[in-house]
Amino acid sequence: MTSTQNCLKLMSLIDATCLDEQANEETIINLCQLVKRAPARVASICVYPKWIMLVKDFFKNRPMTITTVVNFPKSTLDTQTLQKQIKQAIEMGADEIDIVFPYETFDPSNPQPTLEFLKSAKQACKDNILKVIIESGEAPSADWIEQAAACVIESGANFVKTSTGKTTTGATTEAARCIAYTLHEADHPCGLKISGGVRTIEQANDYIQLVESILGPSFITPEWFRFGASSLLTSCIETIEN
Repeated sequence: MTSTQNCLKLMSLIDATCLDEQANEETIINLCQLVKRAPARVASICVYPKWIMLVKDFFKNRPMTITTVVNFPKSTLDTQTLQKQIKQAIEMGADEIDIVFPYETFDPSNPQPTLEFLKSAKQACKDNILKVIIESGEAPSADWIEQAAACVIESGANFVKTSTGKTTTGATTEAARCIAYTLHEADHPCGLKISGGVRTIEQANDYIQLVESILGPSFITPEWFRFGASSLLTSCIETIEN
């Protein structure tokens, strides 16, 4: 695979993301322009709910998959509020929803409350994609990551996502390996989204090689595997243009 081919493949896996609390309209327009400049279609654009309509308007002549976040960056919502906000986001135009796993209160010895919380989120999403962020950088152990990932899979969510990008430790290859092995052993399929600090093509390729070694090359498609990033998209575009 040539460098250009590799970059085109990577771009197709990216949820081009801006979850900066200080972002303004100009910031989001710049992200949209970056996506428009890309020679390959990204998997989605990920923004806060208040920017959904701006993204939809920018791409009104070229429909774009839009991801938004709910109960972010910490899982603080009760089930009823969670469902309400998910439904509102979908009504605004979100195609995919990323929520935060209640990692601060999750008890692996009693996963049922967490499982019910996640199932309610999937119910509210209906046919829309649900990604659940387990905040792996805050995990006390590899076993905790595996149990959290198993809970996400059992809930019917579509993706296990590593990180919010808002804590000291984002994605790591160790966490990705734990999640990938859990996905491999699961009774039904679920995707994997790597987010939090993936900025370079080399980093992305390392994650792809790791996941391929566990789940196979066919897993590396936007339907099953994503990167949450914006710097990575810039790196891919600049590599191709240069």
